[in-house]
Amino acid sequence: MSYCLNPNCPSPTDPSNANRRVCCQCGSDLLLQGRYRVSRELGGGGFGKTFEITDDQTGSEKVLKVLLKEHPKAVSLFKQEAKVLSQLRHPGIPKVEKDGYFTFMPKGGKEPIHCLVMEKIEGSNLQDWMKGRKKEPISQEQAIEWLKQLGEILDKVHSLNYFHRDIKPQNIMRKPDGQLVLIDFGTAREVTDTFIAKVEGGQNVTGIVSPGYTPPEQTNGKAVPQSDFFALGRTFIYLLTGKPPTAYPENPRTGKLLWRKGDQNISQQLEDVLDYLMAPFPGNRPQTPKVILQCLKEIDLTQQKESKPEPPKPKPEPPPPPVPKKKQRTPKISVPLSRPFQFNFPFKFLWMMGTVLLIGGVLYTQIDGYLRYGFIPANPILILKSIPSSLWLQGYKSAVVSYSHVIPLMRIKIIANRF
Repeated sequence: MSYCLNPNCPSPTDPSNANRRVCCQCGSDLLLQGRYRVSRELGGGGFGKTFEITDDQTGSEKVLKVLLKEHPKAVSLFKQEAKVLSQLRHPGIPKVEKDGYFTFMPKGGKEPIHCLVMEKIEGSNLQDWMKGRKKEPISQEQAIEWLKQLGEILDKVHSLNYFHRDIKPQNIMRKPDGQLVLIDFGTAREVTDTFIAKVEGGQNVTGIVSPGYTPPEQTNGKAVPQSDFFALGRTFIYLLTGKPPTAYPENPRTGKLLWRKGDQNISQQLEDVLDYLMAPFPGNRPQTPKVILQCLKEIDLTQQKESKPEPPKPKPEPPPPPVPKKKQRTPKISVPLSRPFQFNFPFKFLWMMGTVLLIGGVLYTQIDGYLRYGFIPANPILILKSIPSSLWLQGYKSAVVSYSHVIPLMRIKIIANRF
């Protein structure tokens, strides 16, 4: 079968196009670059699609990525992927030949179709692979092995001054033999002097965002090579727990992902390495892939995960010695009486106030009696009543006179008794 790439072809899958060089429906070329024949569509979305092709020169099957629309940014990313993959040679990176990128102009078309031929990777991406096993978490042994593979892939990518910028389960393929392959290098960025100057100067660079996997600095348009390590750690949170990173909360003060809760059979050393990869600040992450590989070498899975020691159980006390039986008495049951109602009356305050008023009243009556009548001591009762009656005044004077006679007699008697 020969598939026609012309977007306007009325029947791109016409069986009569088999072994033909030109489409019988629209007249477009079916043999691209004189060697590649498109056999079937694999998938697509957005501006592009992927197809399975056959290389007539080698007889091998490959993958063709095509860009259907002439969008400037999409074209730039497409060419970037072609450039990066043509320079990389690693089992974990799709192989692209130097002439793997080309453009194709369909019959009657107004815009060229951008094409990229690359190695066909058998298997499925980790997102689909996890769905196929009902999101069952992988073992920590498998996680360490895959981390080593991806660490070596990133070491190769970063050594050529590139970084991926979009690591996530959908962009990691798993071959049938277990080898992982990092795909979709369209978002890869080259670390040049211009890029470093932009980052150091606080300028934004192109932002690629995948919720849950993109680090904070990349969300703000300031991705750095260490951004790949953050996304790598978040990817393995999904693989080890079966839950996406967005299912876990973040510490509002530090930005750290709070994912360690639950009975997960993961060693603390591996947990520490993943938290190291996912440090919110790029300077607190590993600075190179080699540091990651060294951390993985130091993990000892034979060590049990630290847990809080259980408190020692109290020893049973020895039974008390037998007590001789005594005549049992009926125990008296004491019922606590309710406390009576207490009223805190301010007696002390009233006593002090009464004393002050009494002294003040005495002083006032004596002074007032002296000023009115010229007598001291004056009768306080008469002064307080303030009755200007002659009867009261005569009684008061007679009382004072009699009292003045009694006092000297009493003094004489007291002196006589002393002698």
